[in-house]
Amino acid sequence: MVDTNVILDVWLSREPHWRESARLMANIECRELRGFLCPTTVTTLHYLGKKVLGEKRARELLLQLLQIFEIGVLSPEVFRQALESDIADFEDAVIEAVS
Repeated sequence: MVDTNVILDVWLSREPHWRESARLMANIECRELRGFLCPTTVTTLHYLGKKVLGEKRARELLLQLLQIFEIGVLSPEVFRQALESDIADFEDAVIEAVS
């Protein structure tokens, strides 16, 4: 499961992590690794992407992501696991539970 920040690192060329994040995404695109996104990552990326890159570009980038990433499945059980997790960051806990 790839964290939202990994995608944002690449989209926005954020230092110091964008090179490592781009390498991970390239491995997923080449099918050397399977890449999964949490469903909420897609909506979060759209929200943040349109603010920084504009609506059109954000949608283009999301369509590209959907060609290379699979989307994890959310269920009530995933959220229960996340809420009961020791992981402090709720989004990270949801991502872990989906994985």
